[in-house]
Amino acid sequence: PESRQGHCRDQADDGASSLLMGRAPLIERPAALEPTGKLRWRCRRGMKELDILLAAYLDDEYLTAPSAQQQAFRRLLDCQDPLIHAYLLGQQLPPNAELAAVIERITANSLNDTRDDR
Repeated sequence: PESRQGHCRDQADDGASSLLMGRAPLIERPAALEPTGKLRWRCRRGMKELDILLAAYLDDEYLTAPSAQQQAFRRLLDCQDPLIHAYLLGQQLPPNAELAAVIERITANSLNDTRDDR
């Protein structure tokens, strides 16, 4: 075969590159179904303490939490580390009830984990 003629003959269109090919994706995912892998990456912070607390909430409660609480958790991840730290330590109050509920669940989850370790 000539150069570049046969190198693609065994490759099938599996639909993985639909956006690149100009086609719309088959399924639109709502933000609530954001893969936990992406959220786990967003839970990685500059402070190890925050990494542990946020990842524990993600593992233990996020998938079963109401959608409003999931949205609030994603908004929390948009905050800067010092602010999240202040919320978790009770040094600063969250600006709304939804965020306060998520903070309360994260801190309650961490208290349960430390009691389980005894």
